[in-house]
Formats: sequence, structure tokens, C-alpha cells
Amino acid sequence: MSNQVAPIAGPAPMAVGNMDRLDFNHRVVLGATGAISSQDAAALTGVVAVKTATKTGRYTLTLANGRKFKQFRGGNVSIVGLTDAIYGANTTGYKHHFRNDLLSTAGTIEVQFTRNTDNADAEVPDNFVLVIDLSVKTR
Repeated sequence: MSNQVAPIAGPAPMAVGNMDRLDFNHRVVLGATGAISSQDAAALTGVVAVKTATKTGRYTLTLANGRKFKQFRGGNVSIVGLTDAIYGANTTGYKHHFRNDLLSTAGTIEVQFTRNTDNADAEVPDNFVLVIDLSVKTR
């Protein structure tokens, strides 16, 4: 009898998981009017966030230096507000959705923030932090 356990090569058929999926996690600190004041280093997270020119409340996310991916598999943004301050007016952006999925051609996708009241594009309140999670299919 042996006490050794055989190594697991990968998920068994019908197991939860996906061996061709890659996840990214990136932290962005905003300043005034949605400007990015700092963000995680791209060398550590594989993501660069840029405020999208001429678009209210929108950020372009470039993954792995523009590497192309097969498919966007989902994502989320956690918004972290200021300590003990009003979370923001109804005219600011709290809801988000992803748009302009160009991961398979340009390695980019955009995240858009909108108002809760009428879904119009809106800037996130000043000095908030965005924690962005993205999942992509690699092949």
C-alpha cells in the first residue's frame, strides 16, 4: 500500500473549469473628471487602461500588449468609494457594461459607466478606485 496520491493532469470531463481561459485583474485610481491618476503596472497585470477620448465615462482596456484573444468570456468592475463621503450624485456613473469588444482583432475592450437613473453615459465620481476583472478565451 502506498500513501502517494496520483497527480491530476487537468480538469476531468464535465468538471467545472476551462483550460483555455485566462483571467486578468487590474486596479485603476481615478482623479478628477474620470482622469486616471494611477494604475497597476502592465507588466504585473497584463492590462493598460486609458480614458477613451471624446467618450464620457468610458475606458479602453488593452490586454497583454494588444495580444489577440479568441473571445471575451466576461468581466466585472468593483467600484471602491471614499471613506465616509457621499458616494456621488445621481448624475455620476455607477453601473457598468462592456462594449466595443475588439479582443480578437486589436486586443482591446471598453468598459462604459452609466447613470442609474436613465442609463446615460456618465463619469465615475472623482477619486474612486476601479478594480477590473476580465476573462478571455485563449484559443
